[in-house]
Amino acid sequence: MYFLEAARQDLIENTDYWNEEELKMHFISVIMLIVRFKNPFKVYYNREIEAEKGDFLIKTEADMLVSKGIGDLIETPYFFLHEYKREKKYSGDPIGQMLGGMLIAQVRNNDGKPVYGCYVQGRYWYFAILQGTEYVINNSLNSTKIEDAQRIIAVLREIQQLFKP
Repeated sequence: MYFLEAARQDLIENTDYWNEEELKMHFISVIMLIVRFKNPFKVYYNREIEAEKGDFLIKTEADMLVSKGIGDLIETPYFFLHEYKREKKYSGDPIGQMLGGMLIAQVRNNDGKPVYGCYVQGRYWYFAILQGTEYVINNSLNSTKIEDAQRIIAVLREIQQLFKP
């Protein structure tokens, strides 16, 4: 867990200063490497995804999503890590953007299974589940605390296990 500890120390020192891209590159990408989503799962970054729901076209750019896929083709999205935001001085609606991506996945998958998501605000990670028309967002996990950082990795690995073929 050397890489986790090094990334966590960087986060502790820089969480107030990193912009979204720096947060993604210096910390979130390390978490994803440790989790190691494996075939048939692929991790996609900054991908536009859309679906039609009734008379509406829902469209978003997911900061990151985990899906079954072939090359560029996103087949079955399972998990959205959406909207990395600075802890301070952020704008936008990370919950709405995350839920929009999760709704698109729900429509596209059309399998009745829950869809999982997360938004990150600096050091704080908020995991969510969307089932039907109901959603729940958990209390935050503080990724500067080693126990919470390890829990984030465990949650991501559990999500991967839920969708194994």
